[in-house]
Parts: sequence; structure tokens; C-alpha cells
Amino acid sequence: GEKLIALFDYSLITRDGKNQRRHHWVVSLCRMDALDAPAMQLKPTTFLSLIGSLIGFQDIHIPEAPEFSKAFVIQGNAPEAIRQFLNAARRDAFLRDPKQTYALLNRHLLIVRENQKLNAPKIKPLLGESLALIQSLCRTN
Repeated sequence: GEKLIALFDYSLITRDGKNQRRHHWVVSLCRMDALDAPAMQLKPTTFLSLIGSLIGFQDIHIPEAPEFSKAFVIQGNAPEAIRQFLNAARRDAFLRDPKQTYALLNRHLLIVRENQKLNAPKIKPLLGESLALIQSLCRTN
């Protein structure tokens, strides 16, 4: 099947009074015909997300994988379809890099790497990582 990977960076400046802060992200947008994923987002668990889950924000837990559920906040409109999609092999693929944010929908995978800037030496390794992840998600049924 056809594969497409686009790699780009994004930066944003926020201001608070006299102070300003620059935020950087490197994003991979991948499309592969063989991928069929329910709409979901996986974000690294942070202190704020733990508080959010205590006050009722969505976090889909996978009972048979407590380490995975602890590593990521999992959100989406179809919890059972998400649990079914996130089998052991796919969970392992995401756990190889649990500091990234992932979004999936049908044949698309978005990987967001915070606090990174894109430069020439990073392009080939990032494309390789993105391709390896989407291929592992497609192979694993």
C-alpha cells in the first residue's frame, strides 16, 4: 500500500507581561493505506493530567496493561474500539517513545515531539522512526 510521511516543525511565542517564551515542536504526519485506526489521542501522563483524571477528564484505561495506562492519557470517542486496537504489540510500539504525543484517525498517524527543533541531521532519523512506528501499527492485528 501507499505510504506518505511529512515532517515539519512548528514554533510559537507566548507572552506574559514583559516575558516571552518560544515553544517548539517537530511533527510527523504519516499516512498508510494498511492502517485502520479509531480516532484517538495518546499523550504522556503529566501531573496536570493526573489531576484532570481525578476531576473527571477522559482517560481510557486498559486493565491488562497498567504500565501503558500509566504512561499515557488515552482519549477518544470509542473506548472499546480503542482498547481493541491497542493490543500488546501496538502498545509496545508506542512505549518505545512514551514522551511523544500521538493522534490516530483511520489511515493517519500524527506524532508530536515537544521541545524539539528540526534540522538537517535529524530529518532522516525522524523519518525512519515515523515509518517504523506506522509500519508496526499496520503489521499488528
